[in-house]
Amino acid sequence: MKNHWLELDRLKMWSNGIEYVIAESEKDAVEICFGLHGANYDELMNWGCLTDDYQFEMDTDGTRITKSVREWIDEHGRGYFASSEY
Repeated sequence: MKNHWLELDRLKMWSNGIEYVIAESEKDAVEICFGLHGANYDELMNWGCLTDDYQFEMDTDGTRITKSVREWIDEHGRGYFASSEY
């Protein structure tokens, strides 16, 4: 049995200004995006880590929801999170 809550502590939200990914490292974020849409690795570099208390706003079904990065991570876990392009 995996301790999901321990895994969440290692996760951060990463962004390259367009893509937002919840991952353990910059390399992990690139791997997630590469697996999703197969872009050139060079196009996926230059990621930055958002602080846990940064407020991230999402629009879902016409409703705007604001939560801290840590709250989004705790809710969604590792994986692709969002894009500013769609």
